[in-house]
Parts: sequence; structure tokens; C-alpha cells
Amino acid sequence: MTTIRKSERTTIHRLPKLGSYDRDLIHGIIDRTTLCHAGFVHEGTPVVIPCLHGRESDMLYFHGARMSRLMQALVSGAEICAVFTLFNGLVMARASFAHSAQYESVIAYATGFDIPEPDSKLRALKAISDHLFPGRWEDVRPPTEQELAATCVAGITVTEASAKISSKGPEDRPGDMDWPAWAGVIPARTAYGPPQQDPSQNSSIPFPEYLNQLF
Repeated sequence: MTTIRKSERTTIHRLPKLGSYDRDLIHGIIDRTTLCHAGFVHEGTPVVIPCLHGRESDMLYFHGARMSRLMQALVSGAEICAVFTLFNGLVMARASFAHSAQYESVIAYATGFDIPEPDSKLRALKAISDHLFPGRWEDVRPPTEQELAATCVAGITVTEASAKISSKGPEDRPGDMDWPAWAGVIPARTAYGPPQQDPSQNSSIPFPEYLNQLF
């Protein structure tokens, strides 16, 4: 097992047995999360922005308008707190105080950096595309030079992070075990619905088989 550096701010103090610093586990949660929430300080105010991401080894990539607050923070070398969460279910206990949730989460701290070179930008954008739409990059029109120049691409290196996973069921106190309220877990999942083709497109164009892996 290869671990990511443990620091004071990534050390899990609350329920430490649920924590992990395993690099593969952290990467796996990041890869299964559609949205990242990036926190940073903008003009003295804390800001949290939901954003799309892509990963390549320890590198995380983001893209957007250069004037957006997140991209400004990243390219300026500001420190970012990136959070990834998978919500897996509701834990229903016999006592209100004992209710909880099943989840997998990662918190990472890193310094942002700009990715200005066209070849590096293309590589980062492909990583973002592959994360969201596996196989799509090779099927669609590639970015033009103008589109590439208008897009800001930035990244962080995940070298300070921790994961926390809760998969437990109800943990009621012994005195509450006979309370006549239903207890258990209600699993949750995120799923894509049936594809809806653009009505302006020729209906003879088939749905790409490579996207079936999303379902």
C-alpha cells in the first residue's frame, strides 16, 4: 500500500478508524466522483465552487473561463481545498441522535498552477473528458486553436489528502434496541437515465456503444 503524506490538517481526529491515507483508495474515490467542490479565499471571502475535474496520477485538472474566481485562484498559485463526496445511503436508527449516513469522501489540500502550453492543455482537457465521457474525446471534433486559447486550464498535485469512509449500519445504544421504530439502511445511488437525442439531429445517427458503460 502506498500512502499520501499525512499532515496535521489531513489527520482525521473524529472517528479516525474510518480514515485512510492510501493513495489508490483516494484516487478511486476521486475517479468515481462526478463533481469536485473547490474551496479557496477570494478577496478575503471564503468561496466554495462546484466544478468538473479529471485526474492523471496525482495530478488533478480543472478548466473554465480565465476570469472565473476558481481559475483566477488556481493560476495565481493560491491554496485550494478540494473535496470529493460519494453519498451511499441513509442510516436509520432507533434514536434520532444515532441517525447518520453512509459515504466515501476525500479532502485534499494543494497549490494551484496554470497550464498554458497547448499540448499540456489538450492532455488535461482529454483527462477531464475521459473522466466524464469515456471514449468521447476520440469521437467528436477536437478543440480549435481559438477554443483552446479561450479556455483556461489549471491543476493541482494531490500530495496532501485523506479519505474517510463510513459503511456502518445503525449503532443504537443498548437501552434503545427495543424501541419499536424501524432501523436499517436505505441505500442511495446516482444513475443516468435513458439518453435523449438532440431533436435537431438526424435520428439515424446511433447512440455510441462506448457510452453504454455509463449505465
